Formats: sequence, structure tokens, C-alpha cells
Amino acid sequence: MVTAVRPNVVVLMADDLDVPSLNKLLELGLLPNLKRYVIDRGTTFRQAFATHPLCAPSRATFLTGQYGHNHGVRTNALPSGGVTKMDDRSTIATWLRAAGYRTGFAGKYLNGYGTDTPATYVPPGWDDWQGLVDPTTYNVYDYKLNDNGTVVSYGHAAADYQTDVLARRTAAFIDESEANDDRPFFMYVTPLAPHVELVSMAATSLDGMQYPDLWRWWIRPPERYRMVTSIGVLPLIALGKPSFNEGDMSDKPMYARLYRPALTGDDVRAATVQYRSRQASMLAVDDMVGTIASALARNGELDRTVFIFTGDNGFMFGEHRMGEKLPIYEESVRIPLVISVPGQTTARVVDQLALNNDLAPTIAALAGVTPATPPDGRSLVPLLWDGGSYVPRRQFLLEHWVQAGVTGSALIMEVPTYTAVRTTQAIYAEYYDASRAITDRELYDLKADPYQLASAHATRPILRATLDGLRKPLVACRAGTCATAENR
Repeated sequence: MVTAVRPNVVVLMADDLDVPSLNKLLELGLLPNLKRYVIDRGTTFRQAFATHPLCAPSRATFLTGQYGHNHGVRTNALPSGGVTKMDDRSTIATWLRAAGYRTGFAGKYLNGYGTDTPATYVPPGWDDWQGLVDPTTYNVYDYKLNDNGTVVSYGHAAADYQTDVLARRTAAFIDESEANDDRPFFMYVTPLAPHVELVSMAATSLDGMQYPDLWRWWIRPPERYRMVTSIGVLPLIALGKPSFNEGDMSDKPMYARLYRPALTGDDVRAATVQYRSRQASMLAVDDMVGTIASALARNGELDRTVFIFTGDNGFMFGEHRMGEKLPIYEESVRIPLVISVPGQTTARVVDQLALNNDLAPTIAALAGVTPATPPDGRSLVPLLWDGGSYVPRRQFLLEHWVQAGVTGSALIMEVPTYTAVRTTQAIYAEYYDASRAITDRELYDLKADPYQLASAHATRPILRATLDGLRKPLVACRAGTCATAENR
């Protein structure tokens, strides 16, 4: 049941965190705070997905509860996406603030924040704003932060490590909120980790135009965890996974078939460095969880706070020769999602399909708030308590658009525009060119082919037709019609 007292809400969203990486760190006991304060007293959603596996569209979906075709943030940059395409006048922040919550933000907002907007811009709905300023967002040292309208520069001292600064700022927000404890609070914190750094790495010798260059990027962990990347504590990439460095790509769409070369030994070694640096950066995120939990505990709010841990999209480490998000493959579209609610003292797991579309309506429901703009997602609150009444969705839409203006050799690194339907057991995708003509298809029976090794789009016409019939109503659904289309 939902508590009668409006709870505080803390959301921690990691960047590019794939579920296998998270599970491996948990298996090795390297995320003790996340396990203790969230997982062991929360509900883990094993079937959670990002409906557009890309940073800005996914974050807009979190804030609005809408599919990308409804909130309009279709890519990471202008003219088709990024922060300026986001209508931030109606978000989970404005809904909760209007209902009396004190709201705070710390970290990465939407791509282009500070370059396509003024660096001092504070979006509506936020009482306390600590926004990383692009392009320095993608540095863990030597970055800029908009502190409630004033841009503050951070250097390269140990205390300036980005994840740690955001953790301290989040703890300060909790302390400040509880100093005058007359209303609940909502805090949304979004570190760069484990996303690779971009600004610092661009100074290296990468030519930036060939796909294998992607393997040569990494993220620096804090100094206290630097050594764990080289002493054998962290795991290696899954070389034995059937889809790793896939040998036969003939069933794949053209972008993958022609422009995703087999990984060389050098690629695998570079990918391993990237992978382990990302894992080390997650140890600082676990410290962040501990810092937040300590702030909640010293203010007497730990047992009155909803704590949500999630990611904006997944990531791939050599599956189908890829090192990216965006594709329809499981490692790209699945996201971690754990929700801890007041009164829960043991770990629970649910297997119903959950989407990032669902987080805004779930938070609103927990806070007793009606969204000002109807979301496409649905509240997951009934799944957080045993016996809750919930109608599980049967399918959902995955969508992606090519970045407008991308041309030439950079285009080979892009994933074409697609729409796809994902059910509990299958996925079907159609790819399009600029005129919306179909250029490729993919279909996987996930029960028979869980690693998505052999597309059945040409060999299973009846299944393809069935899935296509489920996909079409989803492509243009809005608000209440999305729930109907997801349950046909």
C-alpha cells in the first residue's frame, strides 16, 4: 500500500550503465552501499527497458513519462534533439514542486545544456540546481557546474572528482531540506559515470571517424580506485558470450553488416581497458549511494525516502562487434531499475515489463500528485507491494532517429532510424531511410535465440506479421492510447 505520509524521493541515474556490468559488480561484492541501502530493501525490475536507448531522449522520457515521438527530443543535438527540443514547462519536477515538494537536481541534464542554452539557465521546477555545463560535462575533472545560476569551475584536485562533488552536493541538499522540515523533497542526481569521458579523450590521437576508434575511449576513476583497474579485482569483458565479436553478420542490417568490422586483438585489449575503467568509476557511484544514505540517516529520513536507482540506457561491449548504445539488442535497451520504498525491509524481484516511461508516473503516484501532462507510461506502484492490482503490458515500442545533419564518413557510425516492437519473447524492427522507405528488418525469437544471433525476419513470416500488427499502433500512440496499444 502507498504510505499516507508523502515520502521523499531520491533518483540516482547512472549514464550508459548496462545490466550485465552492474550484475557482475554486485556478484563480486563491489557495490556494498547500493546492495545494502537500495537492493536489499527494494524491488528489482529484471525486465526494465529504455524505449529510446540514447542519452537525451531517454532523459526527456524520464522527466515526462512520454515516448520520444511525443516529447520530441529525438536525438542528442540540434536540430532534431538535445536540450532545446525539451519542453521543460511540464516535468516531474514542476509537478512535484507545484504540489509542495522541495526539488533538487545535480549532474548531467540533457545534451547541449550550456552550449545550446545559456550556461546559467535553470529549467522550471527546480528549487536547487547544480547542472553540469557542456562540453565539460564529459570530464570528471576540470568541469563547470551551474550552481543556481552561477557558473562554478572545478579543477583537478582529488576533491574535485565529479561523482564525489555531486554526492556532496546531494547530501547538502538533503541537509538543507531537513533544516526546515516542513515539506518533502525530490532529488534527481545524474553523474557522468560510467559513461566514457569525451573532452579529455579528444586530446589523444584518435581520428574520430572510424568505428574501431570507439574502443579507445575510457573514464578516469577517482585516485582511490585507480589501482583496481590493473590488479585483477575487476572483471573482464565477456569473451565467451556467443554474441561477442559475432562471426556471421549476414543477417544484420546494413549498418552492422558492412560497418562493424570484426574486433582485432588490439580492439579487445582497448575494449578491456574501457570496460574496466567504467567498472572502477562505478565504485565511486557506490560511494555516492553511501553518502546519500548517510545524509538521509542523520536527518531521520532514511525510512521515509523512496530511493530509485536506474540508468538512461544500456551499453554493448563487443556483442555483435559493437561498443555502443542505440541498437535494438538486449545489452543496449535493457536498463537497471531498483525501487526502494518506505516500509520495505527485504529484497523483491518482479518480472513484468517496466519502462523508463513509467518512472515519472510512478514517482507522481508515490507523491500523491496528478501529472499536469498525461504520461504514456504507467505507475509501477502496485508492483512495489505484494497484492497490488496491476495489468502488465504485453509489448512496447523502441524507437530511434538518425541525427539530422550527420553526413559522410560519420554516418557509418550512426544507427539508422528504426521503430521496433518488443514483447516478452520476441522483437521485430524496421529500419528506414530519409524518405521513410523500409531498408532493413530484424526479428528475433528471444526464447529460441536469446543472444540475437540469427534474424528470422525472412524465415518467420507469420510471426513477423503478428509483431508488425502490434508495432503499428504504438508508433503514433499518445497518453491513454499507448496503454491500449501496449496491451492488445
